[in-house]
Amino acid sequence: MIGKTLMSYLPMPISISKERINRWLTSSESLLDKQAIVYNCIANRNHTDTDESFFSNYLIPREIMKRESEKIERWAQFGSYYEEYFEYTGKHLNEYSKYKTIFSYELCDQSDFKVLNLRLPHIFSVNELSSRFFSSTIKSQLEKKPITLYSLDQVLPILGLSELITQIVSLSTKKRSRSCELIRIPAKLMLTMEVYIEELEMFFGYTPQINLKKVESSTFATLIWPTELVHTTDIRREIRSIISSYVDFFTTAK
Repeated sequence: MIGKTLMSYLPMPISISKERINRWLTSSESLLDKQAIVYNCIANRNHTDTDESFFSNYLIPREIMKRESEKIERWAQFGSYYEEYFEYTGKHLNEYSKYKTIFSYELCDQSDFKVLNLRLPHIFSVNELSSRFFSSTIKSQLEKKPITLYSLDQVLPILGLSELITQIVSLSTKKRSRSCELIRIPAKLMLTMEVYIEELEMFFGYTPQINLKKVESSTFATLIWPTELVHTTDIRREIRSIISSYVDFFTTAK
């Protein structure tokens, strides 16, 4: 989702397909033809096994970092707010965050080029995959099916896709003085699950059915993120606007 949208904002971008990367891994050819800024949008699919997560989030980018280092001018590493949980608790929330975190540390320690280690909030768009948070929860509520959450204590930093792309392009094209820079992309707001469920109920007029995964609630208690909206009224208004946009998208698509 991020990679395809980013392509339309960059001057003369080159997308490197999964098939080409797989061929490159077993050959001696170069992946990059000239000096380049690398935007690492590689990620595993949702609910995949450990092997795929390791391959997508660690092995492939690590090989590119090592074998193509002379042609890499700058590397924009797309990380996740999930990585923050490891720093607060010493535990990885899932395999995705585990290998993203391990690679981001190696990237800063072992690379010879400038690195932008971008930690992203949860990114959303109405045409996202059906397994993504807003698509899955709002569609479940529309169909009166149970909504699965980690915890009602969870706080989710969220940002729209178009707003993210604008920030990334601006950050990655500016001159940077430090060799490795950690940047938390500001979120639009911090979404509290409890407030989100309340807004779903008010919007639809019936109480959501909730299934909670077995995760310690303390895992989510300390996440702090830079945000644009901080007042409760503004946050609730934005949440209602997001719910409405997804409902419009789903009903129009039928």
